[in-house]
Amino acid sequence: MDLARIIYFTDTVDDMVAFYRDVMGCVLIADEPGWKELKAGQGIIAIHGGAKGPPNAYSPKIAFKCDDVPAMRAQLIAKGIEMGPLWEGEISFCDGVDPGGYAFSISNR
Repeated sequence: MDLARIIYFTDTVDDMVAFYRDVMGCVLIADEPGWKELKAGQGIIAIHGGAKGPPNAYSPKIAFKCDDVPAMRAQLIAKGIEMGPLWEGEISFCDGVDPGGYAFSISNR
Protein backbone atom coordinates (compact mmCIF):
# COMPACT_ATOMS: atom_id res chain seq x y z
CA MET A 1 0.00 0.00 0.00
CA ASP A 2 1.00 3.62 -0.57
CA LEU A 3 0.15 6.51 1.72
CA ALA A 4 -2.43 8.59 -0.15
CA ARG A 5 -2.80 11.69 2.05
CA ILE A 6 -2.80 13.15 5.55
CA ILE A 7 -6.26 14.44 6.50
CA TYR A 8 -6.81 17.28 8.95
CA PHE A 9 -10.33 17.83 10.28
CA THR A 10 -10.95 21.48 11.09
CA ASP A 11 -13.53 24.21 11.47
CA THR A 12 -11.11 26.68 9.85
CA VAL A 13 -10.84 25.27 6.31
CA ASP A 14 -10.12 28.61 4.60
CA ASP A 15 -7.42 29.58 7.13
CA MET A 16 -5.78 26.16 6.85
CA VAL A 17 -5.78 26.29 3.03
CA ALA A 18 -4.33 29.82 3.07
CA PHE A 19 -1.59 28.72 5.47
CA TYR A 20 -0.49 25.62 3.57
CA ARG A 21 -0.86 27.30 0.16
CA ASP A 22 0.36 30.85 0.77
CA VAL A 23 2.82 30.36 3.64
CA MET A 24 4.17 26.83 3.17
CA GLY A 25 4.08 26.83 -0.66
CA CYS A 26 1.76 23.85 -1.22
CA VAL A 27 -0.37 23.74 -4.36
CA LEU A 28 -4.17 23.46 -4.17
CA ILE A 29 -5.16 20.48 -6.35
CA ALA A 30 -8.76 19.79 -5.19
CA ASP A 31 -11.28 22.43 -4.16
CA GLU A 32 -14.68 21.03 -3.20
CA PRO A 33 -17.07 22.28 -0.50
CA GLY A 34 -15.68 21.02 2.82
CA TRP A 35 -12.78 19.17 1.14
CA LYS A 36 -9.51 20.62 -0.11
CA GLU A 37 -6.31 18.86 -1.16
CA LEU A 38 -2.88 20.46 -1.38
CA LYS A 39 0.19 18.93 -3.00
CA ALA A 40 3.10 19.10 -0.57
CA GLY A 41 6.23 17.73 -2.22
CA GLN A 42 5.59 13.99 -2.66
CA GLY A 43 2.53 14.00 -0.38
CA ILE A 44 -0.97 15.41 -0.16
CA ILE A 45 -2.50 17.32 2.74
CA ALA A 46 -6.30 17.09 2.80
CA ILE A 47 -8.34 19.65 4.73
CA HIS A 48 -11.79 18.39 5.75
CA GLY A 49 -14.45 20.65 7.27
CA GLY A 50 -16.31 19.62 10.40
CA ALA A 51 -13.81 18.93 13.16
CA LYS A 52 -15.00 16.59 15.88
CA GLY A 53 -12.83 18.32 18.48
CA PRO A 54 -9.66 20.36 18.84
CA PRO A 55 -6.23 18.97 17.93
CA ASN A 56 -4.40 17.32 20.81
CA ALA A 57 -1.10 15.63 21.66
CA TYR A 58 -2.19 12.57 19.65
CA SER A 59 -2.91 14.50 16.46
CA PRO A 60 -0.48 13.91 13.58
CA LYS A 61 2.42 16.29 13.02
CA ILE A 62 3.73 16.78 9.51
CA ALA A 63 7.33 17.72 8.78
CA PHE A 64 8.61 19.96 5.98
CA LYS A 65 12.21 19.66 4.79
CA CYS A 66 14.18 22.83 4.17
CA ASP A 67 17.89 23.53 3.79
CA ASP A 68 18.08 26.59 6.06
CA VAL A 69 15.91 26.00 9.13
CA PRO A 70 16.86 29.25 10.95
CA ALA A 71 16.01 31.36 7.88
CA MET A 72 12.70 29.54 7.30
CA ARG A 73 11.79 29.90 11.00
CA ALA A 74 12.46 33.65 10.77
CA GLN A 75 10.30 33.92 7.63
CA LEU A 76 7.41 32.06 9.30
CA ILE A 77 7.61 34.22 12.44
CA ALA A 78 7.60 37.34 10.24
CA LYS A 79 4.32 36.06 8.72
CA GLY A 80 2.80 35.74 12.20
CA ILE A 81 3.14 31.97 12.54
CA GLU A 82 3.65 30.64 16.09
CA MET A 83 7.05 28.91 16.17
CA GLY A 84 8.85 27.16 19.01
CA PRO A 85 12.56 27.22 19.85
CA LEU A 86 15.16 26.39 17.21
CA TRP A 87 17.20 23.26 17.81
CA GLU A 88 20.49 23.33 15.90
CA GLY A 89 23.04 20.63 15.35
CA GLU A 90 23.67 17.95 12.76
CA ILE A 91 19.88 17.87 12.53
CA SER A 92 18.21 21.26 12.91
CA PHE A 93 14.48 21.59 13.49
CA CYS A 94 11.72 23.77 14.85
CA ASP A 95 8.07 23.11 15.59
CA GLY A 96 5.19 25.44 14.78
CA VAL A 97 1.39 25.55 14.97
CA ASP A 98 -0.91 26.01 11.97
CA PRO A 99 -4.17 28.02 12.04
CA GLY A 100 -6.17 24.89 12.93
CA GLY A 101 -4.00 24.24 16.00
CA TYR A 102 -2.09 21.32 14.49
CA ALA A 103 1.65 21.01 15.07
CA PHE A 104 4.06 20.99 12.15
CA SER A 105 7.83 20.84 11.97
CA ILE A 106 10.53 22.26 9.72
CA SER A 107 13.77 20.30 9.58
CA ASN A 108 16.90 19.85 7.50
CA ARG A 109 16.30 16.08 7.56
